[in-house]
Amino acid sequence: LETLALVPIINGQNVIFLSLVKIKKQITQAFQSLILRLIVTSPKGKIHLTTIEPQSHDENILGIFPNQHQERQSIEDNLNKLSKYISLVRKEYLTDNYPTLVEVVAEMGYYPVPHYILAISDFPNSFSENAVRQLITIMRKGPACGVHTIMMVDAEKLPNLDLEGLDKEASVISYEDDRFIFRNGMSQSEPSDEFGFDYSSFDLELDQLPTPDLLEKLITETDVSVFDHVNLPS
Repeated sequence: LETLALVPIINGQNVIFLSLVKIKKQITQAFQSLILRLIVTSPKGKIHLTTIEPQSHDENILGIFPNQHQERQSIEDNLNKLSKYISLVRKEYLTDNYPTLVEVVAEMGYYPVPHYILAISDFPNSFSENAVRQLITIMRKGPACGVHTIMMVDAEKLPNLDLEGLDKEASVISYEDDRFIFRNGMSQSEPSDEFGFDYSSFDLELDQLPTPDLLEKLITETDVSVFDHVNLPS
């Protein structure tokens, strides 16, 4: 039995891809493909991309968009701006009756502010302890405010990191026992899905980037405002 599994982003969770050297190419393409899918299927001007990645690398997120190069900002600068954006959305738009940006949009009938995708291609490399703590806060508070994290994690460095705060905040795609699996949360023991369903019992075939011709067409049609930096009031 085969079925298409769609990971909830805009209405739900963050996503973590756990990467190992031997499956780096497959994980990277699935990571890039998910980001591309979000960009090309979202209404114009309603989603922006913030990237944290190595300065020069073939597997960079922006590497699939050859004519787009964001002005490089430090990890701390990017996280600080997103943290301020989250605070702004919580203060200006969220209420007890409408506790998420998705509900605000449904009520108002339009987007008062855009969603942001925080795409991190090489976590935890170059992240300070303070940046890790700030990222955990963004992952916890961000989805309700339209800030969604998609990250590729170097799983071989995980033993030295305190990722407890990420366990409950993300859907996880990993490689175990020679197969890809999906979990709601990083816990290896108890499934975190609200209905207690254990998705890890299913084999997962990762999405890949489209053919070069289709990829070029999609990139050509991409709204360039996607690459704008976080816009905060003066």
